[in-house]
Amino acid sequence: MKAFRLLLIIGSSMGLLQPVAAQTLPKSASNLLPRYGNMPKRSELLVADQELLNYCDQKFPGRPEAAKAFSARGWDYMRAQDPVTAIKRFNQAWLLDSTDAGAFWGFGVVMGQRQQYDESLGYFQTAYRLDGSNKRLLVDMATTRLELYAAKKEAGLLDGAIHDLQLFLADSMDAKTNALAYVNAYSKLGAAYTFKQDYASAWKYVYLVENILPGALKGQPWLRRLKKEAPRK
Repeated sequence: MKAFRLLLIIGSSMGLLQPVAAQTLPKSASNLLPRYGNMPKRSELLVADQELLNYCDQKFPGRPEAAKAFSARGWDYMRAQDPVTAIKRFNQAWLLDSTDAGAFWGFGVVMGQRQQYDESLGYFQTAYRLDGSNKRLLVDMATTRLELYAAKKEAGLLDGAIHDLQLFLADSMDAKTNALAYVNAYSKLGAAYTFKQDYASAWKYVYLVENILPGALKGQPWLRRLKKEAPRK
């Protein structure tokens, strides 16, 4: 069975940046790794950290508030397609508050862009534990599980992706204002069921996508497989 690549649809945070080749970063580039790579820091970096903490203690009501501000800046840089600066901001958010869900969410997206999906999924799961109200994380987790399935062919990854997406869809959303979110989730469910060889369920989600946004699935490799193995009747 050939591996498949998901064509990410607008609506998933991982779609902010297209995946790139796996990267090997120099050990000295700790600020380009989540949580600074969990590596000991040189004295000058420790001084810089303390200066940041002192500055934020003066400018913000508390460190959790400062962390949220730095996470927000990280997302600004992600949307600007500058993941290098983004992860620096996410690291600073984590330094300010090691329980900041936004920082872990950002780590997950950056690692997904680097195609380091095991690490990406772990960070998404941590972010969701810290902030279960952020339902968009469920779609990112599902996307990551599908990417991992492409490499590992473990059925449990498909089941996990379906669970995440169904949990996301369990929240009632306005169909008009959240159309792209529905399309995104339905598309990924279609992919998951195609690779589970549950073709009836896969076609169900294809129809749901087409009813909302005709043509949205054009070019999806999993849809080509579905049409080949279970042609529409």
